[in-house]
Amino acid sequence: MANVTRSTAPAMRLRPFMGPLLSICNLLASSICMLCATHALAAGPLPEGGRFIAGDGTIATQGNTLIITQGSDRAVIDWRNFSIGNGNTVSVNGNFFIATLARVNGGERSVIDGTLKSPGQFYLINPQGVLIGKTGVVTTGGNFVASTLDTENDAFMNRQTSLFSGGGNGSVINLGTINSTSSNVYLISRKLAENDGVISAPQGTVDIAVGDQVQMKDWLLLYDPDATPQTFVTAAGSHGDAVNKGGIHAIRIALQSADGNVYALAGNSGAIRATGTDVLDGRVWLVADRGIAHVHATIEARNYTGGGATVEARGTAVHLDDAAVRATQWNITADKLDIGPVTAPNLSRNLNNGTSIDATATRDDIHVTSNLRWSGVGALTVGAARSVSIDPDVTVASTGAGALTLRADAGGFNHGGSVFNRGTLDWSASTGSITALIDGGGTFTRGAVLLNPLWSARFSGLQTQLTSYRLVNTLVDLRNIENDMAGNYALGRDFGSGSPKTVIDPIGGATHTAFTGQFDGQHRVLTSFQMNGYGQNQKASDAFTGLFAEIGAGGVVRNLRMDGSEALTVSTPVGLIAGRNAGTISNVAVSTGSVTAQDPFFGKGAGGLAGINDGVIERSSSGAAVTGAGPIGGLAGINSGTIVQSYVTYGTRLLAAGGARGGGLAGVNRGNIAQSYSRGDVQTPYTGGLVSLNEGTISQSYASDSGGAAGARNLGRVASTNNGTIANDVYWYNAEYLAQSPGVFTGTQIPAANGRTFEQLSDPTAFASSWNFGPDGTWAMPTTYSTLPILRWQLGGQ
Repeated sequence: MANVTRSTAPAMRLRPFMGPLLSICNLLASSICMLCATHALAAGPLPEGGRFIAGDGTIATQGNTLIITQGSDRAVIDWRNFSIGNGNTVSVNGNFFIATLARVNGGERSVIDGTLKSPGQFYLINPQGVLIGKTGVVTTGGNFVASTLDTENDAFMNRQTSLFSGGGNGSVINLGTINSTSSNVYLISRKLAENDGVISAPQGTVDIAVGDQVQMKDWLLLYDPDATPQTFVTAAGSHGDAVNKGGIHAIRIALQSADGNVYALAGNSGAIRATGTDVLDGRVWLVADRGIAHVHATIEARNYTGGGATVEARGTAVHLDDAAVRATQWNITADKLDIGPVTAPNLSRNLNNGTSIDATATRDDIHVTSNLRWSGVGALTVGAARSVSIDPDVTVASTGAGALTLRADAGGFNHGGSVFNRGTLDWSASTGSITALIDGGGTFTRGAVLLNPLWSARFSGLQTQLTSYRLVNTLVDLRNIENDMAGNYALGRDFGSGSPKTVIDPIGGATHTAFTGQFDGQHRVLTSFQMNGYGQNQKASDAFTGLFAEIGAGGVVRNLRMDGSEALTVSTPVGLIAGRNAGTISNVAVSTGSVTAQDPFFGKGAGGLAGINDGVIERSSSGAAVTGAGPIGGLAGINSGTIVQSYVTYGTRLLAAGGARGGGLAGVNRGNIAQSYSRGDVQTPYTGGLVSLNEGTISQSYASDSGGAAGARNLGRVASTNNGTIANDVYWYNAEYLAQSPGVFTGTQIPAANGRTFEQLSDPTAFASSWNFGPDGTWAMPTTYSTLPILRWQLGGQ
């Protein structure tokens, strides 16, 4: 592979690549064979000329084994050469916390045909290159690094984040076996880093990184769940390649080249498998930002439950004719790409296997020029920098549950992008949906569309099987929703950046017009917004305060996240999403923020999502603090509609004074609450774990933190006052260390036995038969990070 001809062509479209690919494979095979023959002859049986230059210790030889015993936890040893012949061993004594940096100053490549083992970290740096032969075995407890780039001794000795740079043009190639039992494996080079053997890091990551500089993350960030590889690569003309033809098994895996190509090729040693942990989903990156990403292998990414995770393939172009990706999500990003006769069958095959695909062209239009059909559950998103076009006589069809999204202006830059369907979209036998996203100045050409007359999508907020939306890419776009309160809109990008907050008037508040259209957040985030109520400055006593002043009947807000935002009013109904909801709030999450009704006497309802809910709140959540004098609730101040499969997060504060009522989910319930829970901290004069005053119905729900703190009075662990119906499958946490309180303080009581200990609430068999903890049920008990029930949709996949 060292002499492989590298692709330096400009941005290319997805197209057949088998001819050049065969040439690459032939060159790779011959290059590796020559490497093995050349260096097997030159390799000595054991390393020579070892000398401690930082730290201390001893180097001794016993028969065919060289033993390194360090007197310090970290040490740097310079070597004249560092090769290990077949049948020979280099062994480092110590424990997991030792770290050894072996730097080769001689003129020979390091060839490992024998065994290298260390209980801790081992860095092998040789500017001439490192070759681990077919009989070579490397086993470490900590990080193993093989690099032709150098790093500073002081940084290594002081446990600082490692920057690799300088060095030579040698290659780093593994034909054998590398195993880090408890940490990470890094193959680093300027020109070529390649795995043709087997690499295993079941408790860590594997990075094959090529560039002029490679920056390793601090090891403490290994368990940071951000979606970036463990290394950062930069270039100044190295044009090196990162290649895998072997098998890799790790929590997360990355192949990166700063300005060369990335090759994930089918080999004989297995596949690329990222398995994740209980805190990190498995993830695979194939990144060639200035080159071509070749994806021709089997790649698997999953999480600790066995479900799928994410694979990223990114380059100026992406070649993927025979890729087999098994993951929840496969993101394909290139400057230009079309879906033609080679690409379409590959996408269909992976969609049928359940992998959802996002194919995005960052600099051009996308044309779908070949038929694309699938029957699986995978969803397909086709996004273009400008416009998406389906050619005449082309059919895109789903006969399963797969959804299709056609997105113009994928970068959210208001390029005037359009969606043109000049062919046929056939969803007549599908339970999935079709979404078209266009710019404000763009158009949607509907073309021929066949839909399923029996279609429905529970808990989605969708009203029709095909929906077109105008993108909201700027604050001006957001404010302009007021010009058509019955239109369909979708967020094209995240908004907000922290301090100071972005101050906006409630949409529709000035004209007292309810929003009756659809607003789809596309799972994007509004951060640090501040909505000021008209009741603060005007006499508009019937105004409402929230992102939308009022969501009217038929109006929908869905798939939206809001963080660190504030809704502030004097006495009008107030919530972060809406002052009043008479429509549907679906799949909306408020992680942090605050809702404040300042009037100390005449509050009219304050809630994390809505001040008043006369519609539906489903599969939504809030962690916003709520303060006010009127009825306050974690989700709604007053609920006269339906709250279902929703929750309030742990630690959410709900505070009120005077004669105010406060409940974990709602201050006052006159409607229906089902399959929901609250872990909020309610401190009000009339405190209820789920509701303060119940005049409606509550079923299949629980409260777990409802008033152990000072300030909670007239406490009912489920309801302070119950004049309605609370089913026998409603429970509360009666903490052993708190004073025992009834489920209902006053009014119709519920069984005292429904007050449960922590152990009982952690046992699925202790709940009524209406609670379904099965794989297709409503509830789940994930033992890894919660020992109280959560809603199964929180795990994804529903």
